[in-house]
Amino acid sequence: MIPAPIMLPLAFMVFWSKLGMAGQAVSKVISHAVVFAAIRLAFISLGFRSVDRQLVEVATTLGATGRDVLHTVVLPTVVPHVCSWLVFVFISSLNEYIIAYLVAGFQVETLPIKVFNSLRMGFQPTMCVSAVLFLLVDILAFSLIARIGNLPRLMGGGG
Repeated sequence: MIPAPIMLPLAFMVFWSKLGMAGQAVSKVISHAVVFAAIRLAFISLGFRSVDRQLVEVATTLGATGRDVLHTVVLPTVVPHVCSWLVFVFISSLNEYIIAYLVAGFQVETLPIKVFNSLRMGFQPTMCVSAVLFLLVDILAFSLIARIGNLPRLMGGGG
């Protein structure tokens, strides 16, 4: 079961406050890394599952060392999955407000906190610009993933 989106940030807030590290940038970075670890593991496991075992067997049969197999067969297959994982985590982390607010508070002002504070103080046109920039970054990133790699295959589908 996936916990409610507020439960994990609350647990992080309690944990970091007990350690005396609440409101620090390091605690925010570590919290984001823990939250997005599942995405990382999913993408990397998909990458390793997509390695064709017959290619590895052929390479070793033809005399390739383990290092050669890694560099010529495994890495070219896994690298697109790692790159797409980085893009997905970057976009998700860039837009994550709850963890940033509960863990870092207003002491470390990240972009989502800045946007929320600006919205609380009244409408400002810069928020529309930042929303459009978020959208453009998302479209550009996903377009690059779709262009460079086979997006359905990178997401675990057949394609």
